[in-house]
Amino acid sequence: MAEANQNVASRTHVGWGLDVVSWVVMALLAGLVIYQVMIPPVVGYADNGDFHRVLDPFGLTHNTDPAAWDYFYFVDPSYQWTEPRPVDVVSSELLLAGVAVGIHKVFGGEGEFDIRVMGGVHSAFYLLGVYLVLTGLQTFSRRVRRLAALCLLLAAADAPYVIFLNSFYAEAAALVFLVISLGLLLRMVRARSGSRAQTVFYYLAVILFTAAKLQYIWLALPLLVAPLLLRIERPRLGGRGLEIVLAVVVLVVVSVLTWRIPGIYREMVEWDSVFNAILVVSEDPVADLEEFGLPPEMAEHQGTTFCSPGVPFHATMEHYGLADVARFYLRHPGRVFAVAAACADYCFLWKETRLANQLVPAEGPAVAQAPSLTGWCDFQRQLFPASLWFLLTVLALSVGGLAYAWLQAADDPAG
Repeated sequence: MAEANQNVASRTHVGWGLDVVSWVVMALLAGLVIYQVMIPPVVGYADNGDFHRVLDPFGLTHNTDPAAWDYFYFVDPSYQWTEPRPVDVVSSELLLAGVAVGIHKVFGGEGEFDIRVMGGVHSAFYLLGVYLVLTGLQTFSRRVRRLAALCLLLAAADAPYVIFLNSFYAEAAALVFLVISLGLLLRMVRARSGSRAQTVFYYLAVILFTAAKLQYIWLALPLLVAPLLLRIERPRLGGRGLEIVLAVVVLVVVSVLTWRIPGIYREMVEWDSVFNAILVVSEDPVADLEEFGLPPEMAEHQGTTFCSPGVPFHATMEHYGLADVARFYLRHPGRVFAVAAACADYCFLWKETRLANQLVPAEGPAVAQAPSLTGWCDFQRQLFPASLWFLLTVLALSVGGLAYAWLQAADDPAG
């Protein structure tokens, strides 16, 4: 009875403390992340050619020529200094890299830049997000929060997430700021509202998440709607004003980032949207190509990406754009589900073999791999069906769980 009364009283007050079990989970998770990221041989993802977008502005480059050991297969743990170059693509990963470079210059001077400094910065923000989630879970019953904390421990320490922390990929920024956003959102849902500072930090985290990479920009929309829903039952305009203003700010930032995307990256998306998506599930590729004003012989490039050998990339991009892709889907709405279903086939294949977690050959055997945890991703691949309907069901249950948490707090007499 005492625990029930405590839970009811806490639904509208989400504190910053954790119970003993949650602190143990937090400590174990921190230890597992630090072990994989910081203790040699470290985990990490090989550079597929995208690292330069973050390395160039800070005057960093690979310690050895990646062409000598292949971009895709080996992790390069150290980087040397060179002349800075202009920013290619704006990304919140540049902010995290700036923090890491600053820390290195304070403690490491002009010596080689160790990837573990980047991993340490990523890990700190990642663990902050996990901590925020755990504080939000404190408002649930003991059984629920312990089960959730255990699942969080198993998933958050797994290699598919941790490996990105020791990299210069924009996915690392997307991961850490998404976890922080979800932690703050959970706290706001359970408290029925958040403090002004917490609300500002939530929208800032949303901006940093969506600014990580082009692919995440439109995910800002559901993240913007959630806090506004929390204010529906509050008649006081002042309670909604801050969220509305900040939501508009996020939309403006997203629009500016979208407008500033270099044309070459738009063209990459345009090629893949047709040849590696629409045509992959097409029953009549020639007819689909005609809708884009492309000749039938282009059907031989079905299933290729913009970087596949021999594709007439630049010449083809003169014929259509993303607006044409959108109009195609409006004319054929069933293709949206067909493409999504094809993508769902790969939803639990977390480990990209070409981006193997292997050390540069000079530092060990070509097959040497750092020890990492893969239990969670192996569990998903073996147990969960890789299907669109399963993913939609999980999404519906997740939204339903958030709605339940919201309504439960709304029914609290103390609220």
